[in-house]
Amino acid sequence: MGSGSPVISIVIPLYNAGRWIMETLQSILAQTMEQWEVIVVDDGSSDDGPSLVAAAAAKDPRFRLLRQANAGPAVARHFGAQQSRGEWLMFLDADDLIPPERLARDLGVAQENPHSSVIVGSVEWFSGDGKVAHQGLLAADPELNCWRHQFHAVFNFSALLMRRDAYLASGGFDPDPAVHYAEDYDFTSRLLESVEFTQINAISLRVRKHDTNRSSLAERTVIEHTLEVIRRVWQRRGLDLSPEQADRLFRFWRQEPSSLSGEELRTLVTGQNSLAEAYLKKRPVADNAVRSAWEQTLALRLLEAALPSSEESALLRLEAAERGEFSALRIRLRLLKRRWRR
Repeated sequence: MGSGSPVISIVIPLYNAGRWIMETLQSILAQTMEQWEVIVVDDGSSDDGPSLVAAAAAKDPRFRLLRQANAGPAVARHFGAQQSRGEWLMFLDADDLIPPERLARDLGVAQENPHSSVIVGSVEWFSGDGKVAHQGLLAADPELNCWRHQFHAVFNFSALLMRRDAYLASGGFDPDPAVHYAEDYDFTSRLLESVEFTQINAISLRVRKHDTNRSSLAERTVIEHTLEVIRRVWQRRGLDLSPEQADRLFRFWRQEPSSLSGEELRTLVTGQNSLAEAYLKKRPVADNAVRSAWEQTLALRLLEAALPSSEESALLRLEAAERGEFSALRIRLRLLKRRWRR
């Protein structure tokens, strides 16, 4: 299949990333399959990034450079997707890298799973010297990941290979300023609500850590926009959350030491049934994953909170009243195991 008939279209928004973009393009050139196109959308850069891409396009027609006035990555990605020609679509940032087998491997998995519209893998972060800083591996149970994604981003949008028509049907990236710093989380939440996906146990994306990552520039704003996405997720399930409720959920589920008080934990225990019922109406097959995730995470948060024993016992009695004695017993056992390991 020639360069005029790409199977996979890769869209990259570009804004003042000239120092990294060629390494990103090189990681695509190193792919073991050749039926791809790359659409780089310059979002009003003032550095040499666009000229570097133009030079690459002059050598290889599979690279295309489009331009727009600065409007942000959501607009740039959606514009590039609309111009794409491949049946399959993926997005990269201008400083991301992909392993050489990524395209061929993901396409092979897609062909083996024709019911799926999305193939998703895991993410590895690396520092400026190339050393691996962290691997964000997906849990083995895709239903578990899908449940957790309602509270904090589990799936990275650049680790997804999706059918182009599924992307367009989802509405694509939203340019709404209220989710500007979480537009990728907003997009993946909407996409994965509406499609079947196949998860693979492999690294699909390498993300560069550096001081100019957008998420490093405005951390509080990122959190506020993330909370807005969480509220929208649950609004689509018929539940209206206040900003305070969304904040508690975010702090409970994200993978970091808990800052929740005993009172906040009690509020989460009493509200969990409503969340689970709303979610399981659409994904009843996820019942075991939802229960397991809740018990595992509540045990971990109780361990981190280090509540007085009387307050912890009262909270577990509340859990027993809400979800039954077996749930509370399983949480107690998880706590005992974790404390014994310490």
